Amino acid sequence: MPPHTTLEKRVKRQLGRGILLIRHYRQTSGKGIATAQLIADDRGIVAALVQSLNNPATVKRMKGEWVEIAGGGKAIVEFYPARNWGTIRLLVSRRFYITVTARHVESKAFLVTLLSSWNFAALKKASGAK
Repeated sequence: MPPHTTLEKRVKRQLGRGILLIRHYRQTSGKGIATAQLIADDRGIVAALVQSLNNPATVKRMKGEWVEIAGGGKAIVEFYPARNWGTIRLLVSRRFYITVTARHVESKAFLVTLLSSWNFAALKKASGAK
């Protein structure tokens, strides 16, 4: 778990053929609150996202920008400083869709740091991807 967050609770739900995992975080030295959602193996949802998330026009419409996440690939981050709110989205191995939404945070760096702390190698290994 990242040093700048604490775990609140975990939720697991069935989504068609896949699973939705939800985890809540609180910033230890601030007021930030984040919710991470991971959709795993729901090929209907994830397959539909593959095309749209790889389309630069979609990213532009979302008012987001690409950021590189070590071990995970390119993520789309949106941050609204006036509202101290943001979202980061990442597609991993064409089988996992991760969304982290945070509020009461000062910058998009919080979102990038939180998502970068995930163990993508273990996630890929668990899925059978290389």
